[in-house]
Amino acid sequence: MTTVQGSTAAAMNTQVASRTINNAMDKDAFLRILVTQLKNQDPTSPMQDKDFVAQMAQFSSLEQMTNLTTSMEKFFNSQLGNSLSQHSHLIGKKVAFEGGEGLVRAVSFKEGNVMAELENGTKVSISELNQIEQA
Repeated sequence: MTTVQGSTAAAMNTQVASRTINNAMDKDAFLRILVTQLKNQDPTSPMQDKDFVAQMAQFSSLEQMTNLTTSMEKFFNSQLGNSLSQHSHLIGKKVAFEGGEGLVRAVSFKEGNVMAELENGTKVSISELNQIEQA
């Protein structure tokens, strides 16, 4: 890989330091660094073809990982909708769990769990229910 000269390193450090997205470099930041590197490279020793191809491959991999993350988030959200609708039949039913019982007034999703919200305000994970009956 090409050695980054002083002004380029300062520009890249400023750009990277100004980004505060979970200490991770997104594809836009990566592309800005690549463009900055190309603009400020030493004309007497330009970037080698193999280095440029390697950086483009990294950029392509980063973009694909970003796309995969977006797809997984969409999938997760659709599964959440399915899970809530699968448990909506509990609304209006009397449920029992260790430590109590009550009438379900709503079903919600919290921290990865489907929760039954009872009329008394108690929230119980669906997995903790041990009996369901007509109200």
